[in-house]
Amino acid sequence: MECGQIDPDELWIGGPIVAELQQLADFDNSPFKKVHLHRNRNELIDALKTVIKRDLRLEEPK
Repeated sequence: MECGQIDPDELWIGGPIVAELQQLADFDNSPFKKVHLHRNRNELIDALKTVIKRDLRLEEPK
């Protein structure tokens, strides 16, 4: 992210490391503030699936 090669909006991080990232002294001013952070990995997966379905214009079968 620092070099501009990764868009923070395209980075997804889940699990226990999220709490550690949020505790960084300069978290509010860091690129991590714009990253998709989910402490619960299942919530991360659900959110990521939603974005993928939206981007690919897919719908759940009814």
